[in-house]
Amino acid sequence: MKPSRSLRALIDDLNRNESIEGVATFYVHSSLYWQIDSMEQTNERMPWMLSMIILGIFVMIALMFKAPFLPLRLFFAVVIPIAFVYGVAVGIYVLGWLDWMEWASLHSGDGIIWMAPCVTITVLMGLALDYEIFLFSRVFEYRHKGYGTRASIVLAVANTGPIISAAGIVMAMAFFGMLLQCIVSSNQMGFLFVFGVLIDTFIVRPMLVPSILSLVDALNWWPNKVPMDNLLDEYGNIK
Repeated sequence: MKPSRSLRALIDDLNRNESIEGVATFYVHSSLYWQIDSMEQTNERMPWMLSMIILGIFVMIALMFKAPFLPLRLFFAVVIPIAFVYGVAVGIYVLGWLDWMEWASLHSGDGIIWMAPCVTITVLMGLALDYEIFLFSRVFEYRHKGYGTRASIVLAVANTGPIISAAGIVMAMAFFGMLLQCIVSSNQMGFLFVFGVLIDTFIVRPMLVPSILSLVDALNWWPNKVPMDNLLDEYGNIK
């Protein structure tokens, strides 16, 4: 980074020289400098972009289900698991957790490619929210039909689990091809996709989300009115 800035400063000084002004203009032409420019602009805009995306998605989902506290749960069910995925990627590609496998696709090197988070973050959020809405909509439906919170969660997980699991396995298998290439950027993005999808499919959706939903019944739906008396269990019997 410093050598590139020094070279550009030198070129700018030459262009400002009065002896060559209007006669010649010097430029720096290199793909390396294009990547440096892209990386700097990405680092500058990425936090704002993510903040706007997360805020927009949370507001949209809160309006969809008319539940203002729903985005708070989404933070623990979507944002934190995705942050965990990137943390594991740092452990593998920076700290060398899996170097003992002698597999080049999961071997540590000079760090994570700067464009990997940019390309993967929106896809991972989209997949996580897709599964989240699919599951929560069924819980929402059963709860409004008079089932208790526990019964609604059990029935929703039982009905959506096979579909979500099958979809997650298909997505992971599709992304796994990126780990079979001899390109570092593809390997890292492939790992983020595969690990992120599997974590979301087999840990977040069947375990973390039901656990959070079961903590507080009223705040899951407030200010919506849900049945509170003569609630049904998962077998359709009044408790």
